[in-house]
Amino acid sequence: MRQFLGTIQLIVAIALMGLIGQAILHVLAGAGREKNLFYQIIRIIPSPFVKLFRLVTPKAFPDRVIPFATFCGLAAIYLWLAFAIPNTAP
Repeated sequence: MRQFLGTIQLIVAIALMGLIGQAILHVLAGAGREKNLFYQIIRIIPSPFVKLFRLVTPKAFPDRVIPFATFCGLAAIYLWLAFAIPNTAP
């Protein structure tokens, strides 16, 4: 069970790093970020989670807020897993 939870935590961590990298390139590249090759690559990594959060959130939320909501949700899942893994049986 620990290995399964550890694998889930690893997937969540990779998606979180992709969202952080996307945010950094958003600031650094500015308006030309859509033409940036690295931004396009980093945008692919968390895209399944962003699409999932778009389906879950109400339509009242604008699309520009969804990546931040995804980051907050994945961070909460990561922290929950960080506290849950040591308490599970081996």
